[in-house]
Amino acid sequence: MVAITLGDPGGIGPEIVLKALNQVKGDFVLIGSIHSLKETSKICSIPLPDVDMIHIDGEYIWGKVSAHNGRIAYESLIRAIDLAIEGKVKGIVTAPLSKESLHLAGYNYPGQTEILAEKTGTQDYGMLMVSDDFRMLLLTTHIPLSLVPQSITEELIIRKVSLLNKTLKEIFKIENPRILLLGVNPHAGEDGLIGNEEKEKILPAIEKLRKEGIAVEGPVPPDTFFMEKGFDAYVAMYHDQGMIPFKLLFFHSGVNMTIGLPFIRTSPDHGTAFDIAGRCIADHRSMLSAIKLCKKLCFS
Repeated sequence: MVAITLGDPGGIGPEIVLKALNQVKGDFVLIGSIHSLKETSKICSIPLPDVDMIHIDGEYIWGKVSAHNGRIAYESLIRAIDLAIEGKVKGIVTAPLSKESLHLAGYNYPGQTEILAEKTGTQDYGMLMVSDDFRMLLLTTHIPLSLVPQSITEELIIRKVSLLNKTLKEIFKIENPRILLLGVNPHAGEDGLIGNEEKEKILPAIEKLRKEGIAVEGPVPPDTFFMEKGFDAYVAMYHDQGMIPFKLLFFHSGVNMTIGLPFIRTSPDHGTAFDIAGRCIADHRSMLSAIKLCKKLCFS
């Protein structure tokens, strides 16, 4: 069984879940505001799926940041995590929540990934963007751009790439994965002329990873990395370096996968879209991809 959280009940989560489950069948349990789900079903004329449902009670507000919404989204995720830890579900698909609503409800986490890591006691985890056979790990994630250079360390690169290599082998069943690292500076630093991160941090990490038997190459100029073929995964040094090309190429099929957890977790690559909540026009393709990927990885 796979758990699917409905996310923020005032966002597009219930709508995209309904639309996706009209295209994919399986053993699922929905967790969240079932009142919001049923209201969405009625407004958008989308039939309710024949699956198990766990209701998280409470008021919610359509299309707005709200502490009520944040509490429901948080409790939905916690219930899904509990089911996974208990072995009652093999994986979790999470619909989007609002970080602002989460904080208003008193839960001061950067996002769902950090909640998942804390509640499962996971120290090493990563944000892997997936679309079919394209995979990109973000070395650093939700931090200010000004903090990126100091956050990139040789030790961080080794830990994240080692985790990625393990995931490619054990989860994606790739026997001998090849990984390509992007540089952090324009032209990958031009041998130190445009920055030293490549020479001082990335290259030494690559050398040590190779000694551990990991097939890793780079660093390559970030503006042309997507022209490099034959790799099973890429590693971007910071959030927008990876997410801009990823969303440009794969916005409707892209999936955010948290690696390193004791179970599979996927989510769509977008947010709550409060501005179109309840208008029945939300694109559900990323959620559909997230459900299909979770199901595939859990039962393959």
